[in-house]
Amino acid sequence: MLIAVLQVVAPILAPPPIVQVATPAPPPRIVARAALHHEPATRPFTVHVDVQAEGRTLWSGPLRVARGSGSTIRHEQSEPPETSCGVDAGYLRIRSTGLSINLSVAHHGDGAEALSATVRWTKPSGAGCPHLGGTRTVELTDVVRLAPGATVTLSGDGGLTARLRRSGD
Repeated sequence: MLIAVLQVVAPILAPPPIVQVATPAPPPRIVARAALHHEPATRPFTVHVDVQAEGRTLWSGPLRVARGSGSTIRHEQSEPPETSCGVDAGYLRIRSTGLSINLSVAHHGDGAEALSATVRWTKPSGAGCPHLGGTRTVELTDVVRLAPGATVTLSGDGGLTARLRRSGD
């Protein structure tokens, strides 16, 4: 009888059989790859910019650029016009102007360094009365080779010019 009891109780007290489970593969590792076209870093250099239109200087000054670090300057202004014409007639009384300059280093397949320049000028659409608040925008975008000490003048519509002079490094 003891043997009969042990045959009934032993399977209950015995540990469960060991089940082997395959270890899952580790998750994929994400590794940063080197740039496809590795280019050596460039030292920052200064470009003196002179932007003119309508016979006056809109902005003049130095901007520093390097590969991966361009320069941007923006100026926007909205204000009532100098004269109060049209106030009684309900005309919109706002005069908007703006200028933005963006320079960055550009590279082409031949590995030569170039300068990408974008100049955007916004001015009121008309002068005099009544001023309805419209604007006109001229944008000049170009890529130029600019060796140390060299000067390039870019010309756009509406008499917009941008003179770029690279420092001698």
